[in-house]
Amino acid sequence: MVLYSDQKLILDNNGVIETACPGANGAFVYRYDGLTLITQEGGQLLLLPRTWTANEGTVIVMSKTDSLRLEFSTNVTLEAPKC
Repeated sequence: MVLYSDQKLILDNNGVIETACPGANGAFVYRYDGLTLITQEGGQLLLLPRTWTANEGTVIVMSKTDSLRLEFSTNVTLEAPKC
């Protein structure tokens, strides 16, 4: 899963990669890789970093808004993220 945002989210979690999309003409100028969507309910998203463990990790809860976009793909790559 890839999360796009129109603003910097400051997700300082192990395994989450933030990529600024310079010159992006669209609304979504930040890309976040390394997250897994656990559930979405009541306008909230529950996300975990892919490297999350019960002993070490942070659960991310954020409001589902028009300033966020989620993309899902079966294509998992180890290449550097591209905007």
